[in-house]
Amino acid sequence: RHCHAPAMAATAPVVMGGVEGGATATKLVLFDAGGKVLGEASGPGTNYYVVGLDAVVATLIKLAREALASAGLPESTRLASLGLCMAGFAEKDPQREILEALPKAAPGLAASYKVVNDSVGSVYTASDKGGVVVISGTGSIAQFITSTGEGVRAGGWGHMMGDEGSAWYVASKAVRMMLRCDDGHETRWPPHARARAAILAHFGITGNEQLLPVFYGEAFSKP
Repeated sequence: RHCHAPAMAATAPVVMGGVEGGATATKLVLFDAGGKVLGEASGPGTNYYVVGLDAVVATLIKLAREALASAGLPESTRLASLGLCMAGFAEKDPQREILEALPKAAPGLAASYKVVNDSVGSVYTASDKGGVVVISGTGSIAQFITSTGEGVRAGGWGHMMGDEGSAWYVASKAVRMMLRCDDGHETRWPPHARARAAILAHFGITGNEQLLPVFYGEAFSKP
């Protein structure tokens, strides 16, 4: 008679996820316990104040499924943890809402979650001792974070109240300056003819009046 050791059940691999979400785009990356990237997916922006909670949740679930597929893992795979670093989630109320809504919409998605503003994730990607980050994308923010997680910020107030130095700020200021020059209110910007040609070409228009439906029409979207 031969004695056989009982078969050991295969241990499921530890899979973790991280999300970086801004006003324009979002990326979800899956990696193993050693930090090796297993899969990833990209999608639209997930700024809480721009698209709303429902859209954020829907995008995250879609990206998680796509990332699992790219990693060759079944859709039923439960992540050990999912870090959410997204614009608009610096305050406690949005954090609480996403922590309630996401597990409810996708019960088996992850065993645990961590939600912070997108600038926090950038700091801790570089160092676990804290640091300073300056983000200038669609919006802008600067933040100092200590090793204990405390810190201060400047900016991050959105295009209506701030976002100095961001893509939106620079582009919208260029359009305003072009109009002021053409209206005769501004003479300090001699090369505005080149900017004017670039702006009109970008929007596919031939005159300033055609900017009105671009900026105020139903199809306009400020990411």
